[in-house]
Parts: sequence; structure tokens; C-alpha cells
Amino acid sequence: MNRIIFNSFPRYYFAYLESLQKCLKGILDTILMHEKLHNLIKKSDLLEKRREKRLNFALKRVEYSGDSVILDVGCGKTGRSLECFLQNNSIVGIDLYDPNQIDIDHPDFTYYQGDAEDMSIFDDDEFDISLCIGMLEHICDRKKLENICSEIRRVSKQSVVLVPYRYTPIEQHFKLPFFAVYPYGLKLSLTKTFNLHGLRESVRDDPEYIKENYQWLTKQEWKKYFPKSKMYVYLFDSLIIISKD
Repeated sequence: MNRIIFNSFPRYYFAYLESLQKCLKGILDTILMHEKLHNLIKKSDLLEKRREKRLNFALKRVEYSGDSVILDVGCGKTGRSLECFLQNNSIVGIDLYDPNQIDIDHPDFTYYQGDAEDMSIFDDDEFDISLCIGMLEHICDRKKLENICSEIRRVSKQSVVLVPYRYTPIEQHFKLPFFAVYPYGLKLSLTKTFNLHGLRESVRDDPEYIKENYQWLTKQEWKKYFPKSKMYVYLFDSLIIISKD
């Protein structure tokens, strides 16, 4: 019996290697195809139009007008997700960047450098709407996340939060199908092998890097931070959380 197993081993082993090679080639082809498509979209105005449609989808579900005073939590340096589309509103942005790094073209924009975990510079319900786009998925410290969400709800009458949908067919950052639900070891291996999101060196230097900087929560988990919210999945891509406290 040992002889049979030994003689059969090479045949099954090479069949396994061939299947693995085909699988890896398929993954690589998927990455390259999606990268080419993503770069093509970036060069066009399709991405900007998509952001605008997504924002309009969210704003139709709150009490919004051109007179609404808006807080942009985690506004970033350029305001490409919000300020460029809402030119008639008075907008206040808060982020950790130095004011000299902020380049937001908007006629009525005020920037505060600060941590969204403590927005005591603002009164309760000071803003008609708080918007937080693509930031909270990077706050992996659950206590800090709880504090930020609490502050967002406190300073505004309504809040709109956009985060990646856990079960999106193509994950926004790493550009792979259902990347959010992969085992962590597979996420690391693929990121190092294919330099996903340009993070090869980061995960080599710190194997916990993805775990410490990215999270994909379920609807039920987000509900703990926005208990009175309604949630919408937008194009199987973004989870839009609408809260009216």
C-alpha cells in the first residue's frame, strides 16, 4: 500500500500545482483587468459622476437644502467627495492635516485641524448635516470609533456616513472580489504578492498593518454605533448610514 501511495504522489502533486498555478493566474488576471479599468475610469470623469450620484442618493434621504450647514468629518486635502459638488452650502471641514496641506476650492469652506474623537469646539446640533465619507473604515480601535460616531451624532441634527459594504463584489481599496471576507493570512499573502493598494512594503514591515488600518463591519455592527439609523447598500459597493438623532 505504501508503494501505491508513493507512486501516485507525484501525479496528484503535479495536478495540484497545475490547479494552483491556474488559480493564481486567474487572480492576477482579475487584478490587472480591474487596475486597467480603474485607471481608465480615473482618467475620465466617470468616477466624479459616480461620487456625485452617490452623494445625491444619500442627500435625498435627509432634510437637505442649499441653506443646510454641513460638517465634513475627515474632509481630506482636496474635498473631492463632497465640497466640489455642494458649492452653495456653508461647509466646515475637520481633519488631522496641517492647514497648509488643505487645498479645497469652495466659496464658503472653513477648516479646523482636529481629531473627530473630540469635537468639543462645536455645540450640540450645531450642524444641519454631518457627512463622513470613506473614513470610519480606517478607525479600527473600537473605543475610538465609538467616540467618533458619538460626536458625529452629537454635533449634528442628521448624519450621513459612507463606508465600504462588507460584501461588495469588488472591494474598493484592494480591488479583489469579496476581499473583506478572506482569511487574514490570505489577505496578507495576496497583498505582498501583488502589491495590492501599494501596500506590499507596509505589510512586510508590519504584518498587522491591514488589521490595524482597515475594517469591514456588518450592518449589525454599524448599528451599534448608529442605533437610530437606516442603512442602504448603494450599487453593492457602499454602505450608506443615515442617522437622525
